[in-house]
Amino acid sequence: WSDKDYDHGRRHFLFFSGGGSVHKGLDLLLEAFVDTNLHLHICQHMEPMFKRVYKAELTAYPNIHVHGHLTMRSAAFENLAEQCNWVISATCAEGQSGAVLECMAYGLIPILPANANIDLGEHGVLLPACTIDIIRSVVQSNAEMAVGECRRRSLITREIVKKEHSPEHFENSFRSAVMQIASARESKQPGVVPR
Repeated sequence: WSDKDYDHGRRHFLFFSGGGSVHKGLDLLLEAFVDTNLHLHICQHMEPMFKRVYKAELTAYPNIHVHGHLTMRSAAFENLAEQCNWVISATCAEGQSGAVLECMAYGLIPILPANANIDLGEHGVLLPACTIDIIRSVVQSNAEMAVGECRRRSLITREIVKKEHSPEHFENSFRSAVMQIASARESKQPGVVPR
């Protein structure tokens, strides 16, 4: 990542998502990106009806790039992640997107609404509302972010995912939760002395 071109990446945004194009806000993103000089890279299996309705946006604009389904950690995915500085979603509700976290592990700076349920800290960018005008304003202003600041946020993003969303962190958190439940249950049984 020391060779990543963060200057080039400022204008490249990755939408990497599972199914549900409208639920994930792809319709809003398409409308926000058309007629801009910013690039939206789409990695998703889109529903046929969605592709019909948004055919013009998906095919007629040189800054909208449809990559289809890409496997996480594949060479094609890694090349795309290196080209982009940002991962973006305009989801209306999310438990916590594994796809977005995967992109963050590659240092892509998240641009997300609160509905994505991912802590953005000071490294990410909050979408205050998922409207076309606000999305366009947020992506345009962040595309102007200083290269050094992009790099700094990217490195912080990678570290946060490594510490807070790794399999080891999940295992430790899960083990701790099970121990707390077992301890609480044990303390409620008659004749058992709490530890």
